[in-house]
Amino acid sequence: MHRQQLGVMTDTSFWFFHTLLSNSILLCCCYVASGQDCGGHLAAADSETEITFPGFGGPVVCEWTLRTTEINSYIRLQVKTLSLPESPGCERHRLEIWADGFVSDEDPEKFCGNGVGKWPYFLSTGQQMLVRGGSRSETRVDRQSPDSGRMRVHSLPADPNAYIFSGSITTKYYYQTDTDRFLAIANDRRERTLFWSDGGDNQIIRGSIGRHSTGQGIFAGVSNEVQGLAVDWVARNVYMTDVLYNWILLMKYDASIVLHVVTTGLDVPRGIAVHPMRSYLFWTDCGDHPRIERSNLYGGERIVLVDTLLTSPNGITVDFQSQRSPSQHSRIFAIRWGDRETLFSLSSYGAQFFHLTTYQDYVFVTDLESHIRCARKSIPGEQYFALNLDAVPYGITVYDYDSQPMSDSPCSSNPCSDLCVGMVAEPHFKCLCPDARLLSSDDRTCEPSRDTDCLPCCLHRRTTNLCDFPSNYPTMALPSNYQTSCFLSGRQHAVALAVDVQDNMLFFSDISAKKVSAVRLAVDSNVFDIAGVTQSVEGIAVDWISNNVYWTDNPAGKISVASYDGQHYIDLITTDILSPRAIAVEPFTRLYFGDSGTGTIEIIGYDGEDRVTLLARRAPMTHNYFGMTLFQDFILWTEFGQGNGIYVANRFTGEMVREHRIREEGVFGITMYAESRQPEGDGPCLVDNGGCSQLCLPSSTAAEGRVCRCTFGFDLDDAGTTCISRVVEDNFVPDKFEKVFQVDLTDPTYRASGLTLGTMMNPIGVSYDPQERMVYWSDVVDGSINRAGLDGSNREKVIDKDSLIADGFTLDPIGRLLFWTDKSNRSISVSTLSGSRQTTLISDGLENPRAIALHTEAGYMYWTDWGQWKNERSFMDGSGRETLFNTGLAWPNGLTIDKPGRKLYWGEAQLDRIECSDLDGRNRQLLIDFSISVHPYGIGIFGQYIFWADWAEASLMRADKGTGENIQSVGPPGLRRPNEIHIYSSASPDHGNVACLNNNGGCDGICLPSSGGRTCHCGDEGTLDQDGTSCPVEGEIEDLVECPLEFDQGQFEDGCAGKPGDVCIVSCPAGFTNRVASVTCMMSGEWDEDLSTVCEDSKRQGCTLYNHNTWGRYSCSAYREQDGAMADAVLEIFLPLDELFAQVPGDLTMVLFDNNVLPCEPRDRRHTVSWEKNGAPLRQDEHVHLVTPDVLVFRSVTLEESGVYTCVLTSGHHRIATVSAQVRIDNADDIREGEHGRLTHNRAFNKCLACQRRMIVPQGSLVANRSV
Repeated sequence: MHRQQLGVMTDTSFWFFHTLLSNSILLCCCYVASGQDCGGHLAAADSETEITFPGFGGPVVCEWTLRTTEINSYIRLQVKTLSLPESPGCERHRLEIWADGFVSDEDPEKFCGNGVGKWPYFLSTGQQMLVRGGSRSETRVDRQSPDSGRMRVHSLPADPNAYIFSGSITTKYYYQTDTDRFLAIANDRRERTLFWSDGGDNQIIRGSIGRHSTGQGIFAGVSNEVQGLAVDWVARNVYMTDVLYNWILLMKYDASIVLHVVTTGLDVPRGIAVHPMRSYLFWTDCGDHPRIERSNLYGGERIVLVDTLLTSPNGITVDFQSQRSPSQHSRIFAIRWGDRETLFSLSSYGAQFFHLTTYQDYVFVTDLESHIRCARKSIPGEQYFALNLDAVPYGITVYDYDSQPMSDSPCSSNPCSDLCVGMVAEPHFKCLCPDARLLSSDDRTCEPSRDTDCLPCCLHRRTTNLCDFPSNYPTMALPSNYQTSCFLSGRQHAVALAVDVQDNMLFFSDISAKKVSAVRLAVDSNVFDIAGVTQSVEGIAVDWISNNVYWTDNPAGKISVASYDGQHYIDLITTDILSPRAIAVEPFTRLYFGDSGTGTIEIIGYDGEDRVTLLARRAPMTHNYFGMTLFQDFILWTEFGQGNGIYVANRFTGEMVREHRIREEGVFGITMYAESRQPEGDGPCLVDNGGCSQLCLPSSTAAEGRVCRCTFGFDLDDAGTTCISRVVEDNFVPDKFEKVFQVDLTDPTYRASGLTLGTMMNPIGVSYDPQERMVYWSDVVDGSINRAGLDGSNREKVIDKDSLIADGFTLDPIGRLLFWTDKSNRSISVSTLSGSRQTTLISDGLENPRAIALHTEAGYMYWTDWGQWKNERSFMDGSGRETLFNTGLAWPNGLTIDKPGRKLYWGEAQLDRIECSDLDGRNRQLLIDFSISVHPYGIGIFGQYIFWADWAEASLMRADKGTGENIQSVGPPGLRRPNEIHIYSSASPDHGNVACLNNNGGCDGICLPSSGGRTCHCGDEGTLDQDGTSCPVEGEIEDLVECPLEFDQGQFEDGCAGKPGDVCIVSCPAGFTNRVASVTCMMSGEWDEDLSTVCEDSKRQGCTLYNHNTWGRYSCSAYREQDGAMADAVLEIFLPLDELFAQVPGDLTMVLFDNNVLPCEPRDRRHTVSWEKNGAPLRQDEHVHLVTPDVLVFRSVTLEESGVYTCVLTSGHHRIATVSAQVRIDNADDIREGEHGRLTHNRAFNKCLACQRRMIVPQGSLVANRSV
């Protein structure tokens, strides 16, 4: 059997092991009301088993039945130590042993009294033995009965020989409380200082040890589960693990500075230990992936020491008193909950080891089964003894000089302004700064960061401000006078919040402006808009791994998701949901959201599957969940209305942690701004968007770990990865954030198809050119008007002005002109469809011009101005301007012309109505009075119907154009905010104006109908000749610019034309040397070098060539003064191309509208690259341009891009090498109509090999739409 355990008596509740002023063990314990375990059955499966007597207070009898499991084996029992009162014949107090294992008429062996090792061995007669001990009289032992729940810090001598032979052990306690929960403990022997965690008041306490011990809370910012404390007695710092926050904190002894050391990659950190001399920090993690880790003292150089054969590693300590040879290193002891042997194993006892410490040859470990166990390092595999307590022991530490060996502290001279830790490498210390402060360049002092001073922190949105709490808000103490820090004031409708920690960005929604904005969390940062929505976005969450954004739409009762750039989006949850607001992302796994309508908090997968309820509140409609966020083991949310405030619960158990009512103002969005909230990691959508062409959503149920989804207007192909669309030329709907949709009005289902036109920011206006089958749209965010083919090819910016806000524009497809209104510049302008000859037609008397429409046959243009509250018209050249209406208007909006019906229709967004009149303004009539807020935006006519974009319904609507009756929604359900619409019908072609039909009206530039027939325009930068029709040829002024080709003391080599961009090689005559090898002609007609100094006088004896490895031509002239004789020498150096270039361009063959690249990468980055085409400097445009100087990009090529492209390598001003490539563009005549290639990846972009030569044009319309 094992060695016998020692039974001890205690008269107090809380522990240290002690011999004060020398060696002692300090212990935190919690007393329970129940008595000690007494008796039971023990199976001796191994060679030895131990049993322990309880502390007898009498009358009590304890009985053990000992059994061995092996056949033909016996039990040998030795009583090592006994401490019972003497009584004659052992009648009152005794130990009894029955060798056969049963109580019988035969007298058992009896023992009593005190002593060690004076009793013989006893052998059983079979495989069982019975042991009984106790007090059989009414005599009571005088002791204090422990109270339930009392917490104390005790001490006991560290040397067990001081008490294990005593029959009764009395401990001393230093601190006691009836309400708190002490867990971890640590000490500094030389300063006679003790630190321990108080789980009742969520604080760290510092106390002294001595006759007049005192203690006080020094840091009240932890959870109630700080289960590990360690002291760096050299640098005077304290480390702690917090199980609920999953982090490790570091603080100075006085807690004046506290900072986070490890915040990521922790699950359930528990034990912690420090080796100051080696600058090591050790800790255990008993989470889902148990392990023991090590780092330096500031959390860096982190490694895993043990991660196998562990189930729940708890306590950890460093042994500085090893009795092994001096060559042995300090040893680490980590003991888990029971069934792994380190020094010894007590799995058969059901032990729950918690923390441990060492002293000389002994290892002490606390056992949550109310024991303190001791093992000897010199005798591994055996328990030395165990103390049976009437309390639950937690933290334990040894109070001893030898356990804290001293060395010179590199921090003793206070080299750091804030906090100092030791480091092995020179200068042997490391200065650290608390959160929101940065280490300055001297590596010693800390200075304020320009970023927000709350990283990490809990950001929450109040009615008028954005405010923050510290990251430990769930459990921190909040005194009544606590002052919350607030900023970003004056935004009364900003509610939802989300943070991208890596980019240091805060995202928030504004329910009044119906948009989502962002701001960098730094001083003096500007707010900018990133998205617009139609209804009320009151919850935002970001999946930073998959680059997806989730949001709640409270009025619509749904949850949606979009790609990070907003190009693609879907509605994720639309059923069994009433009023969603709060939403939060748990990294890599799932979403949490709150539904105020049902009073529940639910969990779903990123793909909307695996939906479960976490928390159901009573009286659901009284709990108006708004914002939500996750942080470590907590879920935080806000409620407004009756329960206005911030709430915290354990996100694993649903147990409430905090209910913080805020009475000053409403509380809305909430988010945690912390790096640990958004850890780096891999995901199924991280590489190549998971193979999905649009949305990639992580999924726990899909075999690939993800599912692909398509936005409105697209369908998944059979492979389930690519989104496809049926292209039509009817009802194009530009949807804010990247989409233009088509709705076929001839289809009874009004099927919508999306167009892949690329990135857009905020498309408003839209139109269509049937001749070239090009879609045009205006983007009011980047100030542009753009165009592209229906398949997305040949995309280009036609008009590009930073200040441009083209809310309305339209085309003259016959005159090949583009007209637009500009709210920013308060003007109406025209240009060719390519954007040339830009001409301002009207620039006075406009306030907020909005929609514009053309009647080309009549030569008129019409527009609305909601700033002036009027509708106007003029001839298409701006002459003959007249006001049609300036009464009965408040916000005139969309505008359209019914040519067959000879009617003008417009929408009124403020008065919520649609009106019409004759084209000259007569016979005005109210067509539709909605009587509710609908905000009709764009308007169009098709057949017998009038169509309009309805912001309130977020849909495309229609009614009879003659009566206004039969109003119905005909648009698809996926629109967010439909903007302008354009309807095109091949049955109603535009015929143009007769004045400009023949030979462009005789105009060199733009021909515009006027009251006198037509006028010619050359653009705002051009001037008509006296004939009133001729314009200067664009670019002809540039063609006249030349640089001079003659200069003194030198000449240019053949081939130099002196045109802007030409690089010409200089040749110097005898007696002169080149200062530079070449010069460049600038656009000003001047060379970039002074020609009078490029050839220098070389009247000296001899020359030295220093830069001998640079390609070029070098001349040297020698002059002899005696007789004036001269001699010349010329050196030309050439280097192999592979020594100059890492990558050279090769010949390319492409088809029309193809994409490709020409690389030219120098080996020496000091050399620069430029490009020429057909011997002249390259002129970049939308088809050929540089991404970097090393990569020439071809996009949607035309035949004009054919030619010889030359990569020119220069060093300084010296042209040192050239490499040319032939680019050939094949005509697409041999490409069959409708043939499509596969989508492939080509270095920097996707290359689409699709080409269509002809398209049959059905009837259709265009609609502009705004969404998220």
